[in-house]
Amino acid sequence: MLDEFHYRRIQPDADLYGVVGNPVMHSLSPAMHNAGFAHRSLNAVYVPLQARDAEDFARFGRAMRMRGASITAPFKVAMMDRVDHVDALAAEVGAINTVHVKNGQWIGSNTDVHGFVTPLKGRMKLKGTRAAVLGAGGAARAVAVALKREGAKVRVCARRSQQAREVAALVGVQAGEYPPPAGTWDVLVNATSAGTAAGDPSPMEGVALDGEIVFDLIYAPSDTPLVSQARAAGCWTIGGIEMLIRQAERQFEIWTGAPPPENLFRHAAQSAFAQGVRS
Repeated sequence: MLDEFHYRRIQPDADLYGVVGNPVMHSLSPAMHNAGFAHRSLNAVYVPLQARDAEDFARFGRAMRMRGASITAPFKVAMMDRVDHVDALAAEVGAINTVHVKNGQWIGSNTDVHGFVTPLKGRMKLKGTRAAVLGAGGAARAVAVALKREGAKVRVCARRSQQAREVAALVGVQAGEYPPPAGTWDVLVNATSAGTAAGDPSPMEGVALDGEIVFDLIYAPSDTPLVSQARAAGCWTIGGIEMLIRQAERQFEIWTGAPPPENLFRHAAQSAFAQGVRS
């Protein structure tokens, strides 16, 4: 209450923000955004909100006059129908991960695209790159759109082939087999939950990893089975903490009008993670 939510700093009329999902109670997002609010001396607080479903949160958020929210799994697609407006990028993705309030209207945005592509662009040229995206949820949609916009040749690969085809058609890319075989990708992105729970196998278990970069969107644990497998195979690896920080920085900018100071969110997330906060 004192260190993360800054209970003694905020006033009773503080603006309310939060991260909405299920599960969500151990998210790193409160540590980042509350650090940002404290740095700017803003009368605002950001809390974890575990909801039953998207409608459950929509009723709560409007009743509480929330000023903004981060939307995480499994509500990124369902929340599309619970906001008043959706910006162009979120409409292209078909999923939102950010809500901000303007003139009483809920506006849905997507900062996952920025959050994903920013750490990747600094490591390789994406135009013409073969990219395989594992999964077909809201995060996979954002990744596919981000890669497509950079000129990559994208395939969406999911256990449910019909779902992969639907998502691929939605964002204008191709569907591929799951798991993608060796020799078919340069960048592999895990946008599934495989690797989150103890004992989970790698989603690419038994398949040779011979591409250049493996990006696992899971950030806890940091060394997922896929990341360990990729390192052993000699691939460059990027962990989900990179996307988490970058998308959160863009959210903060949407809500407050300016990005947080460089590395503030990184330090807050790493400190919280070291203290055992996980999601």
